Amino acid sequence: MEILGDKAKYFFHDLEQEALNDVEAFALRKGLHEHVITFCGDSVLAFMDKDYHIDGDDFVFLDPYTPFDISEIASFNFFDIFKKAISAESKTMLWYGYESLNGQRAIFEKLSEIVSETNVSIYSFDVWIKSMDARGYELNPGVPGCSLACASLSNESIAVLKKHLKLVEGCYVNATFCGSEAVLLTKINNFS
Repeated sequence: MEILGDKAKYFFHDLEQEALNDVEAFALRKGLHEHVITFCGDSVLAFMDKDYHIDGDDFVFLDPYTPFDISEIASFNFFDIFKKAISAESKTMLWYGYESLNGQRAIFEKLSEIVSETNVSIYSFDVWIKSMDARGYELNPGVPGCSLACASLSNESIAVLKKHLKLVEGCYVNATFCGSEAVLLTKINNFS
């Protein structure tokens, strides 16, 4: 909202009304309350409704921690929304977390599958704690691994994301947490 201002409409979905109240209060302070629509409930169900239209003018940002979780009401997950959005050529970002290198690998496989089905290139920008292995991690400073998968963004936007990922990596070169090494590793993937 800070960047786009009144040149866009904003739709926020969340299971927690308190989070939506914060968004609405921010929009009111910025004079954008007429541009903001909030929805408290299952966002997967809302996005996957056949009447929910997404197109190439939209910017869709999804931020589940676990994108494989199936909606309690419908048999969809956040990857289904991601696929719907990129199929409509929307500028799309999906933030997700993972707890192990096996989890990271499963996500990479799913992103490759989506590319095969949609023929749309996807970038992912991954950050994970160096001590993570195939089964888990020794140290958990909050989120042991996470990524941002992106599609239909401009080359300039991708370049900025690459630059910021390198900045994050540089900040944690000698990091420690509770007396243990907390170095972060990063990786940029281009699924195409």
